[in-house]
Amino acid sequence: MHIDTPIIIFAYAFPHRKSFDCISMVSGMGYRNFVVVAAPKITLPQNVKSDSKSIDSGNRFDVKLLCSSLNVKYVECPHDDVEEITRARNEVGAELAIIAGARILKANIIDIFPKGVINFHPGKIPETSGLDSFFYTLKSGSPMGVTVHFIDARVDAGKFIFFEKCPVQPSDTIESLKKRLYETQMRAIQRFFRLFFLTKIPATQIYRPKKNSPMTPAEKTAVREGFNAWKDQHAALCYENETKFFHACEEGRLEEVKRLVSESLYLIDLKNKSGWSAIIIAAYWQHESLVSYFLGMGANPNDRGQNGTTVLMYSKTRILDAVDPRLNIMTLLIASGASLIATDKFGKDIFFYLDVEKKSGSLIKNYLEAIKVRDLVLHSHPDEGVKTLNER
Repeated sequence: MHIDTPIIIFAYAFPHRKSFDCISMVSGMGYRNFVVVAAPKITLPQNVKSDSKSIDSGNRFDVKLLCSSLNVKYVECPHDDVEEITRARNEVGAELAIIAGARILKANIIDIFPKGVINFHPGKIPETSGLDSFFYTLKSGSPMGVTVHFIDARVDAGKFIFFEKCPVQPSDTIESLKKRLYETQMRAIQRFFRLFFLTKIPATQIYRPKKNSPMTPAEKTAVREGFNAWKDQHAALCYENETKFFHACEEGRLEEVKRLVSESLYLIDLKNKSGWSAIIIAAYWQHESLVSYFLGMGANPNDRGQNGTTVLMYSKTRILDAVDPRLNIMTLLIASGASLIATDKFGKDIFFYLDVEKKSGSLIKNYLEAIKVRDLVLHSHPDEGVKTLNER
């Protein structure tokens, strides 16, 4: 699939944070060829209401107004209206749909989409199926995270695509973890588009013999009492994986890094105790394959350390004394948008730090100055179709 491939986004027609944030994210990633099919509000029976309204509601999350501002087609209809949804699907030729907010979709709706309907469930399936997935995560001892899957006519079933882990910290409360789990849902949506939207989506059948029933207040209270024990266990596991990840980044072990990231995408943006992210570590230690991988995974080429030191600044440190410095990493960073004029908290740019008595400082400086001058020339007299490295 291509960035222009049409899709349907199932959402809600009333203020709803997940619907709002998902549409905003998809649009922000450059996708414009989609239709939002928004279901009107209905009154749910008390026994099927979830306890997530603290992060899912708010009048500022007006989905219809958002679609209007983005010039995105908006269709309001119940999510069981086969005729209207088919019309919306045919209008753009969408073969795939994703769920940003929806009631249970029936088989005749799912079958409208030849390539399927994708859901982002806040819990590990099958262990945490149903509305109370957060509490079933705690009760079952499962890791916190989001299951991305093709749905079928059964609730929280279908075909598994990937599981996006939610980091757990020793200081977490139930409320702070719920908020981070929501952020993990957004990251899972982003990962789905980044990793799979341009390729065939791999999926395996989910074995889910039964769906969990909604928990009673008493059952939730009992689960809450075991929260600290669950948190301590999973925070320790997260810390262990994070430590392994940072060590693998320092040592340039690409396959180990890929394995850990495939299980926990949040590691890409995580900072260590020194304030260094993975791409900073890889650039500092001159691991070109890692830098290339992290950039491909969406790492920020202008990321900064605690003093505002940029990735580009870190990348020059270990090659200053080289007789013939390799500039591949700098080239990669600049091609991905690294700024040549960014300054740290002291107001110094990379050229200031290169203006030193080092064997290769002047050589590197001349190289970067040449790129800077070339970019200025292209900005001043742009040839049609030509873009600078910082514009690509």
